[in-house]
Amino acid sequence: MQNKMSIKLLLWTAFSVFYYLGFTNVFKMIDDSIAQNPGAQFYSLIYIALIAHLINKYEKQYPRICSWFVSVLGLGLMSIIVLLKQNQPLDTVYSFFYLSLYVALPICYELIRFFAKKMPINSEQKK
Repeated sequence: MQNKMSIKLLLWTAFSVFYYLGFTNVFKMIDDSIAQNPGAQFYSLIYIALIAHLINKYEKQYPRICSWFVSVLGLGLMSIIVLLKQNQPLDTVYSFFYLSLYVALPICYELIRFFAKKMPINSEQKK
């Protein structure tokens, strides 16, 4: 049991790093297209929904804990590490925007889980 949980935490940590790296690319896309497309921040919600879908699909034992772990470690801790390496202030990590992003993945996970249970296609596949 201990070995399985440590492997699971290692996988979650790797997923958190990829979540952070993906978010940096999404932010670059938003910055590039904000002049032509004012609703470009919607891209971040699409990315969060994709990650929540992956957690819902592949994590069967502790998906809620996984969504919080990936969100806090991927955005919070990784952002702090990168900002400290670049000698920049940590004000952005504690901004309202970042705090809302920490909560967005677990909320999106719950919404996707709710819709997945309500859809008849998913209930037929699980039988």
